[in-house]
Amino acid sequence: GIDGSVKLNLKQMMARKTDVVTKLTQGIEGLFKKNKVTYIKGHGIITGKNEVSVEGTKYATKNIVIATGSEVTPLNGIAIDEKQIVSSTGALELSAVPKHLVVIGAGVIGLATAWRLAQRGANVTVFDKGTAGSGATHAAAGMLAAHLEAEPREENLVALNRASQQLWPAFAEELEAASGLLVDLRTEGTFLLALTGDDQ
Repeated sequence: GIDGSVKLNLKQMMARKTDVVTKLTQGIEGLFKKNKVTYIKGHGIITGKNEVSVEGTKYATKNIVIATGSEVTPLNGIAIDEKQIVSSTGALELSAVPKHLVVIGAGVIGLATAWRLAQRGANVTVFDKGTAGSGATHAAAGMLAAHLEAEPREENLVALNRASQQLWPAFAEELEAASGLLVDLRTEGTFLLALTGDDQ
């Protein structure tokens, strides 16, 4: 999303982001079909030890795995409308760079959002109840292990992960130059023992 005049083309950048997300989503749905996984869209409720109800239809199952993804932590009395008050997902849908922005949460997502918008001219203020980067960001230890983030038959996802990983050295240099802090990016890899057939 950059014009020849070397300026941000936010509309084009957002279109590119949407295209990548769409292709990844369709790829996952394709894997479901290939591996004979029944994909049911709807609001689900666990109604028994071996039963799930989706939009009024009940499904019996031997096992239930809860993998709902992440949700934004709600704030008392503040409704997220994805227009004036946005989540991290909504921040990726902004149609223009805001003049002033308050970011609540100084984890890796909050700080990355604040930094990039500040670079593009926004006046950004960050609030956090603790030390920046001391929550989930610290617990994750910043590990970059592209091959560990994909399951068998997710070759397209591995390729995306590897391409993303290759961007990190330049990003680390930029971050060190901007902050004056040592990122200490390590590139020697991660060792994983294959304990199951899927691991292999």
